[in-house]
Amino acid sequence: MAVAAFVGNGGGRDVRIVNLPLEGETRAAYAAFVGQRLRKVMLVDLNEYNATAGNNLTDGYARPVAEWNVRAQGLGHGTVGLRRLMANGSDAITGITFDGYSYNYELDAGKPVLLNNVTRGETAAVRNGFVKVSVPASSAVILDFGGCE
Repeated sequence: MAVAAFVGNGGGRDVRIVNLPLEGETRAAYAAFVGQRLRKVMLVDLNEYNATAGNNLTDGYARPVAEWNVRAQGLGHGTVGLRRLMANGSDAITGITFDGYSYNYELDAGKPVLLNNVTRGETAAVRNGFVKVSVPASSAVILDFGGCE
């Protein structure tokens, strides 16, 4: 769902996806352009975090969170919509959500179910052409620049 939401259909126009090179192997970033305009950025934290490994649920091992400072060239100020792909960890087989929706078969035979206990509708401010975003290990976030000028 996250990839489909990221790629989208460009409103009938060509969408161009660009890999944003990063150092290391535990992070990935992609930009989606419609025409020459930046529309979305997807940040992926590939660091493993398993909620069930050892006693992570009881021993206080906090989930690592990476702080990203994304440059949004040409965008001075505005608000960016955030949609997160989240689970309790990389070993989760249930409880996986995208933008607050679960697609677990047990809930409604795989149809989207909006969960009340998951954050959605999150935003971040663009300040001087940069957006600061927190991305927990084993998760991803889409930044939607559609409303920024």
